[in-house]
Amino acid sequence: MSLYKFFFISSLIFLLGMPSASAGQDKITKLYDRISVLTEKGKIKKSVKTAEKALKIARKKFPHEPLQEAKALAVLANQYQLSKNTVQEEETRKQETAILEKVLGPDHPQTVKSLWALGKLYGVQKKYAKAELVFTRLLHIHRESTPPDDKTIFTLYKILRGLYRFQEQHDKSADISRTILVIQEDTFGQGHQYLIDPLFDLGKDEENQGNLLKAESLYQKALHLVEKNKLESAVLLSRLGKLYEKLGQKENAAEFKARHKTLMDKIELIKDKSNQWYHFNTETITFQNQNKHAEAIAPAQKALEIAEKYFESDTDRLSASLRNLAVSYYQTGQYKTSEPLFARALDLHEKKQGADHADLAPYMLVLAKCLTMQKKHTDAEALFKRALALPLKSFEVKRGILISLAEMYKRAGQLDKTKKTLQDTIGFIENSMGPDAQTLVAPLSQLADLRFSSGQTAEAEPLYKRVMDITIRHFGEDHPDVIAALTRLAVIYGRLGRAEEENKIKMKLKELN
Repeated sequence: MSLYKFFFISSLIFLLGMPSASAGQDKITKLYDRISVLTEKGKIKKSVKTAEKALKIARKKFPHEPLQEAKALAVLANQYQLSKNTVQEEETRKQETAILEKVLGPDHPQTVKSLWALGKLYGVQKKYAKAELVFTRLLHIHRESTPPDDKTIFTLYKILRGLYRFQEQHDKSADISRTILVIQEDTFGQGHQYLIDPLFDLGKDEENQGNLLKAESLYQKALHLVEKNKLESAVLLSRLGKLYEKLGQKENAAEFKARHKTLMDKIELIKDKSNQWYHFNTETITFQNQNKHAEAIAPAQKALEIAEKYFESDTDRLSASLRNLAVSYYQTGQYKTSEPLFARALDLHEKKQGADHADLAPYMLVLAKCLTMQKKHTDAEALFKRALALPLKSFEVKRGILISLAEMYKRAGQLDKTKKTLQDTIGFIENSMGPDAQTLVAPLSQLADLRFSSGQTAEAEPLYKRVMDITIRHFGEDHPDVIAALTRLAVIYGRLGRAEEENKIKMKLKELN
């Protein structure tokens, strides 16, 4: 069949009314919307029944589209989770995972997400052996594509260690603690304070196995690092003070008691400032979630002041304070003020993680967008490209970078580069999520609009049709994106002199409006 005939027949099918699949999609979409409303109102029993109904429709109306069934299973599993029905949730999540593995592959992002949910459920159910199998598999998947010091790898190691300890498999727990210690030594070098916790953890595992001399050696190394990094222990100071009292060494006892009091006063001060920082940071995020960015600036400034004065060495807390304040300035149009804050946050993480770490990408993205808004297009382009050169594993982060880069080129008037970047974005999404992914709608629409506005009418037509087909599949035919695509198609058919098709589109638009 020629491409022209394919599009002509597709148009006829749409204009004459989609068969039962479209009706089924419309019905199941409305059920999903109802589930959200019921969940928000706390009507969990009704939301569970509605989700069960959506699953039945997905199986009946889409017998040859297993991803529809997988989505319905995921929705139902979440409702079972809210209703604390762990037995049904387990069965549903297992079915969802099996479908995703078969259709998308064992290491696809959606499959991985489903495995995480299943592993967590096994943990809640205290089915530690089953949880261990799932998280071991996840560790294998992530190790294939991420560096050994990645946060997700560390999280999985710690989860597995906890599962081994629950099962009293202390030898396996020790193996993981030893692996974490080696990674931290390779990353930060001998003598770094980040080795304190791994040394303590491995010491505990050795002690649990009865290897007391090995445990002592590890504890001694940890204690040496504590002293080396000047993180004095209040417990040790107190014990030494009491010990000198027993020995009758009054001067030493008085000295260590005084040091203990000084340290405790510092601890109380830091604790108080930490609580203050948490209060202002929470207030900032609450305002930001409500899109009240002007109101968020004052508490964000206070949080940053506390972080700079009392937590200068706490990279995560300081960078969070910088980022939150920068975001509110950015959202209120104060791009010049937000730029140095974003730059400082990026610099902090570069010093901590290295210039080529994937976690730098979100910081590069927001800084590049800030530069774009100030028309610093050359600097923004360089930063976007640097972010894309990182070993990115997150689909959302890479998609966000590509879309923002396209927007930057558009603002700079570089339409050829805009089109090329949008094509790259579409190709990336197709390779990652498939040809019918919902996230294709935005870049397809943008590319279609560019071609339409630049007079490439024939090239724009198939793009608008694709937007329409994908949107109908996910949201139904009365979605605004479908109406926008139809409106453009009507104009295109008018320009191409295809009056019959133009009139049919206009009739369809009347029905939808």
